[in-house]
Amino acid sequence: MRTISDKTLALLVWAQHRLDARNGLLQRLFGKYDDLSKKLEQIAQAQEPAAIPHIIPFIFVGRPELAAAAAKAVQSLVEIVSPAELLWLDEFMRWKWQELLPEKIDYLLSFGSSSLSIIGLASFHRSGYVREAAVKKLAEFTNGAELSFLLIRLYDWVVNVREAAREALERRLIPEYAPEMVGNLALISRLQMRRDPAARDRSSLIDSIFELLKNAECHSAVLAGLKSRDRVVRRCCFHLAAESAGIEKLWLLDRAIADGDIAVRLWGARKISSEFEGNILSSFLWKMSGNKFMPVRREALQAYVEKLPAQALPQLYSSLCDRHSSIRELARYYLNEIAPMDFTAFYRQALTSNVGGKLCGALLDLGDVGGPIDADVVVPFCSHPNPKVCCAALRSAAKLNGDVLLDLFVEALTDDRPSISRAGREALLGRARLVGVEGLGKIFRQDPRFHVRKNALVLLAKLGKWDSLAFLIWACGSLDRAIAHLGENYLQKWLRRYNSQFSTPDLAQMAEINRAIAACDLAMSANLRKELLFAIAPFR
Repeated sequence: MRTISDKTLALLVWAQHRLDARNGLLQRLFGKYDDLSKKLEQIAQAQEPAAIPHIIPFIFVGRPELAAAAAKAVQSLVEIVSPAELLWLDEFMRWKWQELLPEKIDYLLSFGSSSLSIIGLASFHRSGYVREAAVKKLAEFTNGAELSFLLIRLYDWVVNVREAAREALERRLIPEYAPEMVGNLALISRLQMRRDPAARDRSSLIDSIFELLKNAECHSAVLAGLKSRDRVVRRCCFHLAAESAGIEKLWLLDRAIADGDIAVRLWGARKISSEFEGNILSSFLWKMSGNKFMPVRREALQAYVEKLPAQALPQLYSSLCDRHSSIRELARYYLNEIAPMDFTAFYRQALTSNVGGKLCGALLDLGDVGGPIDADVVVPFCSHPNPKVCCAALRSAAKLNGDVLLDLFVEALTDDRPSISRAGREALLGRARLVGVEGLGKIFRQDPRFHVRKNALVLLAKLGKWDSLAFLIWACGSLDRAIAHLGENYLQKWLRRYNSQFSTPDLAQMAEINRAIAACDLAMSANLRKELLFAIAPFR
């Protein structure tokens, strides 16, 4: 929306240069503009609305055929701009046509079907007189396309422009305009966010629009808005439909919890939890419990406990192995209040399940509630064929008895699967010193796989100040640009913090650092090398 491709920019530059070359009187009177018209058509076909401000000047060149081509191009681009995106054009268009005066607004009517779009853009002019004239002219159109421009000018900073827009909008508070009102709900939402002091004055008209859309005559437009591709329009339509008499609320909320927008799903779940009881609530909660979005499942679990306690226990037991930790923690909290149990024994038993999602939840929570003895139960799952289960087992083992299982985590660090290697790295993050610089350094130097070298470098950066430095320099000289970039980032962090720890490198450490500098000298930027040499100068 806001960018222009290189190809379109080249067309615009060519068109402007060709126009500048024809600024002479004879050229203006008798010159041919067919080539320019074709270029404007090509620009329109690129469908890049950011080109609109650059096309506008061609409307005022004084040649009807070129002006018509420019107007047609502008219209085709305005048609693909959503109402909410017009706000960007409102900001960007103010300085793009200095020559337009209020009395020239009538000239813009000469472009036929393109006139409305051009006059709408004229309502974005920096001059309040031009904007007012454009709004009054827009009020004469009645096909609905003028509505977006009028709504924007309702929030104008000039009183006369605001009042002209208000009068025009008040005449459109009729059911026939409902589809256009629905299509502009995203724009209205954006406009309501403006914090200028006069914005509150427009609330009565906006409220009138919402009240209109709640009428029975407008239900079809609101229901159609539930299918809009714009999620803000869908959100507004769900809210309006819920407040409208005559729209089946059960059907509406059933649709809401299945919507693709997570905000709509959560809104629907909360409405269901607060407004229904008994069997109706139970049927909804069954659907909500299987929703992919965690907050919806959480609403369902809370509703079971608070409104359907007789059905709550099975749901709480099932939620103990939910794929999301927040649900599992909530289930344990409620069970501690309602029916205390041995969660460690429960999770041990749950590990006999063959369902990947259940296994992951059981493994992760056994790590939270179990003790070192439970590590023996978890370790076999670290070689599970399902990578998600394997990662969960590694995280759990790290919590239960991580200091004893270093070899297991180092083995995971060198796994072919990046996710397993990353899980091994996470398990070793607080234990890098236990593995030691030699073990991690060997992996970094000898392993050819990118994900293993990257994870080893992350752990090396966690070592002591002088143990890590040589490997950060070696990384900067890597032929793998991703590793080199990561090494540069870590080296810059080291330099920013090197003076926060007052320790002295031993001879072996300095020898390794000097070897790394000698080998990777040319790979480092001049500034980075200069900072590094300055930092280590007292110890060389």
